Amino acid sequence: MAKTYNEKIIFGMSNIHVATVNEDGTFGVPVQILGGKAVEASFEASEKIVYADNKAVYNDKRITKGSGKVSVLGLTTDEKCLLAGTENMAGGLALNADMNAPSLALLFEQEKADGGKLLNVIYNVQFAIPAISAVTTEGEMSEQVSDLDFTCLPDLNKGFFFYTVDTTDAKADTEMVGKWFTEVQMPKKVVPAQSK
Repeated sequence: MAKTYNEKIIFGMSNIHVATVNEDGTFGVPVQILGGKAVEASFEASEKIVYADNKAVYNDKRITKGSGKVSVLGLTTDEKCLLAGTENMAGGLALNADMNAPSLALLFEQEKADGGKLLNVIYNVQFAIPAISAVTTEGEMSEQVSDLDFTCLPDLNKGFFFYTVDTTDAKADTEMVGKWFTEVQMPKKVVPAQSK
């Protein structure tokens, strides 16, 4: 339970990374996408209620899929190609009918008023192919923001949709926290003994 309000105050979002998901469910090395503006995700559930003796006696509610959006301050050609699952073709992104968006892990962090962070990973997302968007400048210049919709399914090995770690939680694994943006981390029930 919280002992101070600062433990509960969360603000900001930064450090967006994506990592490829291999066919065997393992992950590639996370790659940073600069200019994070926002991340949101929600999850849908199926529900089966069993009735007996004129009352509900059992409820089976399971998460089936998720969806969300990432907003970033534009995308480079390499970033667009990574999200679309294609290669940079002489400095450009070429879209064809055979393209299938790759499965990626999405990582990011949020700041906490107590000096900690919430580290987040969504394990198996597929982004919509980046769109073309062009807006004329009228008077004052404003930056273009790329909004990237995604869908997500559970990870291929354990069935996890996402994992969020509070770095100030007494049970947080410091080794895992230190490697958050260099290796995709999976949930652990027990933290190994940590040297002090």
